[in-house]
Amino acid sequence: MSEPFNPSILQPGDAILYFSHDFGSWLIALKTWTKVAHVEIYRGNQVSYSSRCETGVNAYPLRLDGVAAVRRPKQPLDLLAADAWFETNARGQPYDWRGLLCFALARRGGERHKMFCSELATHYYRAAGLAPFDPRWPAVRVPPSFFLVSREFETI
Repeated sequence: MSEPFNPSILQPGDAILYFSHDFGSWLIALKTWTKVAHVEIYRGNQVSYSSRCETGVNAYPLRLDGVAAVRRPKQPLDLLAADAWFETNARGQPYDWRGLLCFALARRGGERHKMFCSELATHYYRAAGLAPFDPRWPAVRVPPSFFLVSREFETI
C-alpha cells in the first residue's frame, strides 16, 4: 500500500500527473501505453487548473487521489501571463471529447473552444514562457505522458 499524497510539496506552476481513473483516461492510457492519463496545473491554495471530462476547463479544488507524479518546471514561469491567458482563453470551455477521440485514433482534430487536460496544460505553460515541447507540435497532439518525460520539468 502506498502512502497518501502530501500536497505540502506543491508549488504554483507544478504539473500534477494522475493515473487513469475514468473511461476517457483509460482511452488515453491505452493509446500512450502508460498509466499516466491526466494532468493538472497547481495554482496554489489547494486549487488546480484542469479540463475535466465531467465539467470542462476551470479552477478546481485540488484532487489528491490517483497522483502518479509531480513535475516542477526547471525555469521560472510568468504565472501572471499564464493566468491571464487562462481567464481570457480557457476558463469555461467544455471538455473536448472529439479532440480526445481524434487523439486516440491518431487523427488530427478537436474542436475550437474546447480542450482536454494536456492540451490546456500545454497552452498554459507556453503562455507562462515555457516550451515544454517543440513549439511546432500542436497542443491538441500532446498526451499527459509527455509531461512525465519533458526535459523542461523535474520530478518532485
